[in-house]
Amino acid sequence: MRAKKRREISVDIADVCERIDRWRATRTKRSPMPEPLWDAAVRLVETHGIYPIARRLPVNYESLKRRVVAATRASERRGATRAVASFVELRPPALLPGALPPTGPSVELVDARGAKLTLHLGSGERLDVVGLAGAFWNRRG
Repeated sequence: MRAKKRREISVDIADVCERIDRWRATRTKRSPMPEPLWDAAVRLVETHGIYPIARRLPVNYESLKRRVVAATRASERRGATRAVASFVELRPPALLPGALPPTGPSVELVDARGAKLTLHLGSGERLDVVGLAGAFWNRRG
């Protein structure tokens, strides 16, 4: 029979686990876990998943799942979710009559609210498209 490889516990999981262990050592019998500890566990779920976190901390899987669902719904109500671009098209712009054709590429970005940014670059001009897209889509207002 093969021995299971024990996965490395990341520093963030170990920190929350230690905090929960300290609380358990000092709690009164059957008292509920404090909200800051639940919040920390919910944040870990974003990167590690519900089951691995419930198992490693250890906390009740169903309780953790309910809190993750509630946190997701709350963030959606606050509008915290953002549209994420899965495709950015680079194409030449339509030419106006009598306009000179652009000599370089064009970049057009559209956000979830419909705001549009179009850049026409000259030949040899360089642009950090990823940085520009991040700044455009993550701006406030």
